[in-house]
Amino acid sequence: MLAELMVVLALSIAMAAGSYARTRVWSTSVTLWSDASAKGPSRYRAANNAGAALIAEQRFDEAITYLVWAVAANPRSVEPYYNLGVAYLQQRDISSALPHFKEVLKINESLKGGHFGYRTRRNMVVGSAANLGNIYSLRGDMDKAIHYYKEALALDPGALSVHFNLAQAYQRTGRTGLAIKELEELLRLDPSDRGARRAIFQLKNQ
Repeated sequence: MLAELMVVLALSIAMAAGSYARTRVWSTSVTLWSDASAKGPSRYRAANNAGAALIAEQRFDEAITYLVWAVAANPRSVEPYYNLGVAYLQQRDISSALPHFKEVLKINESLKGGHFGYRTRRNMVVGSAANLGNIYSLRGDMDKAIHYYKEALALDPGALSVHFNLAQAYQRTGRTGLAIKELEELLRLDPSDRGARRAIFQLKNQ
């Protein structure tokens, strides 16, 4: 169930970032590569947008081909790294997804320092941290999972699914009080969440 949740989370955040909604529908790969061969930033943007569109169509191998090219064309943009992570995650290839999500966070840190002029996509950074938490949770490395969940929440305190996953991580490490606190915060943000309410009751009465 957690593996399915991880994939749903990755895809939902990618869609929330707006990549798919704004991506042009490419009629043929020849058209795409003609546009992608233009000079300047449009080269990697065309390839990244094509990759995002292919992810939306669940054509993950093709998406990866375009996104690898986009990374090579502009290794300082978070978008192709994030979309690569999503593509690999959809294929259940966790080991390949992990370094791409980490690269998003690394680039974001350098951008904070003002060394590069490219703007980061905030939801992609949040999504990368959240997905790293999910990956480490699947691997049983709960300390790292908790670290990345907290990093995601520092950027987006309203990320409901991350609150729930962090509560699960606390529960798995025997920190019941922190798990309850996290679920109570989730319930404060979304009072209609029956799952959080039920989990709090179970933890308090176990």
